[in-house]
Amino acid sequence: MKKTLSLIILILICFSINIAQKKSSAADFLKIGQGARLVGLSEAYTGLSDDANALRGNIAGLANIRFVDIQLTHCDWFDAINSEVLNVTIPLPLLTLGVSGQVLYYAGDVAIYDDWGVAVGAVKAQDMAYKLAAGMPLPKKGNIKWNIGTGISVVNRTVDDVHATMVATEFGVLAHIDTRPVAVGKYDYLFKDGIQIGLIGNNLGTSLDEYNMPMGVKFGISSLIHKGLIISIDLNKALSSRFGVLLGLEYNYKNTIFLRGGYRFMNVTDSFTLGAGFRQQMNSTIKLNLDYALDPHGPFGWTHHITLGISTKPSKKKLNANLYYYEGLNAYVNNDFLTAEKMWKKCLKIDKNHEEAKKRLKELWVIDDIQRQRERLDAYENELQKYLTTDSENSENK
Repeated sequence: MKKTLSLIILILICFSINIAQKKSSAADFLKIGQGARLVGLSEAYTGLSDDANALRGNIAGLANIRFVDIQLTHCDWFDAINSEVLNVTIPLPLLTLGVSGQVLYYAGDVAIYDDWGVAVGAVKAQDMAYKLAAGMPLPKKGNIKWNIGTGISVVNRTVDDVHATMVATEFGVLAHIDTRPVAVGKYDYLFKDGIQIGLIGNNLGTSLDEYNMPMGVKFGISSLIHKGLIISIDLNKALSSRFGVLLGLEYNYKNTIFLRGGYRFMNVTDSFTLGAGFRQQMNSTIKLNLDYALDPHGPFGWTHHITLGISTKPSKKKLNANLYYYEGLNAYVNNDFLTAEKMWKKCLKIDKNHEEAKKRLKELWVIDDIQRQRERLDAYENELQKYLTTDSENSENK
């Protein structure tokens, strides 16, 4: 695990050096916020990333999403420019896949001007981007749980009949640190659920003519600082923009109503964001959510982001059982059979009908039985060797 994390961090350091040497970028539409919740927090999401917005925030966060989450976002941009984004997460036994698609289109034609500012024609233009990513948890060490993620994006730009394609990759790391609650006055909620720290490098890829992908490196930290109140802070350095500090706050009222606010410091121009959300549990597994964000951009105007989401999140009982099951599975693949057995027994204690845990325990008991037989066989062979050696020495003495 240490080698893997060291390699990722080394890549991100090289990545940041590369950013410092670049001056311009293409596919800047990838900078547009891809989710109303994310935008409402001023995109301070690197250390949070606990839903399908992880595809934009920090793909390592996908590892924590053990349910199907589907989000569709519409963005009303400037000058009749619109953006549509679809994010989907798909949990698998050892990791979570994320799939994303984004299209930026213009309601009409794009005017072309000469050097004197005279319109000389118009063209149709459209940008599209697709991403496939995966997040995987690593075995917990002490009070720190690590997640890693990687992804690949394909960007296609169309202007009339001219097409251009670029490919990019990204890497992410997310660490959850368990901490004891810190008392603040009469409250003891500070850091109650621990602290999450994230690091990501994105859009490292090919270039278009003299322009490069909008590469960037972000470091973020988030935590529950009071009952229902989350704070998230990001440090951001992107290609063709200044170093920025992003701050986001989210208040959760009874897991139904959400109020959000954020501020961007020194990121091209300082600006604030506002957002709100509503979540409704339809039944034991289906949950709907509606989010809105307002993002002012100074003289350019305001942009509006609306997200409609649906998740097939299992009941709390089932979710806790699955959590123990996947922790056992991670221990199993790392040959920690004792921890695997312990986790799967906890899983069955919560959900006695969990078929996968039953199946894995049977496999583990077969492995354990084989190991015990091997140990008995080795012990027998050792005793036999000792007897033959002793018998041979006695015969020589006679």
